[in-house]
Amino acid sequence: MAAAGQAQANGELVRHMVESWPPANPRLLFAGMGTGQILDYSGTGFLEPYRPTFTDINRGFLDRLEKRLVRLGCDSYQTAIDDLEDTRLQPPWGGVVVVLVLEHIDWRKGVASLGRLQAERCYIVIQENPPGSARVRPPVGSMSIFQQVRPNLVPPDQLIDAMAAQQYSLIASESRLVTDDKKMTGLVFARQESAI
Repeated sequence: MAAAGQAQANGELVRHMVESWPPANPRLLFAGMGTGQILDYSGTGFLEPYRPTFTDINRGFLDRLEKRLVRLGCDSYQTAIDDLEDTRLQPPWGGVVVVLVLEHIDWRKGVASLGRLQAERCYIVIQENPPGSARVRPPVGSMSIFQQVRPNLVPPDQLIDAMAAQQYSLIASESRLVTDDKKMTGLVFARQESAI
């Protein structure tokens, strides 16, 4: 992902979204965080007001993430094994960050799980390819598992509708261009007042 510029773009998007539309509740969840490569580009300074929890379904990835967090000087966090398709985490959360995870799961189940987490804000990064693009770079490193299971892009309009069904409104979006004219698109959702 770093070679394609995706990790850098995603790190910038996450930091900017959380800083620009911060939740009041300090519980900040990073769902499906993997090894945390984006933190090399976002830094960890933006996490200081929060009590971050990082989850993944792979304990080995979380072990690598913990080493990365120590190297980056972040010493106040939790990690947990959890599956975004059927989260077992207890609500409520201030914010939930989901970066290129929905493409690798049943994204509608993931959105239903997000609804159950009852976060004030959801910060979701998805990938958009140019029309007619079939070109996909072979994944490397920890992402090589996706050579066996190909990602499915999530249509932004369908994601916005699915989040609305979970009582979330889109309040902001922005994109970053990366290699092959792909876009990393960050979407910020706010839980509707009547649902809080």
